[in-house]
Amino acid sequence: MALFYSLIESCKLNNIDPYIYLNDIYDRLHDCPAHELVNLLLPYWEKKNT
Repeated sequence: MALFYSLIESCKLNNIDPYIYLNDIYDRLHDCPAHELVNLLLPYWEKKNT
């Protein structure tokens, strides 16, 4: 449970909506190359344009 609270608070500190972030990450994670995983971390994340 602490993991989720930490993730939500980290999102808030980075001015990111946790729901939008998690939704985007779950959609992109399965086909993301290993060398691009760093781009899914909160400080480097940019919402994918759909």
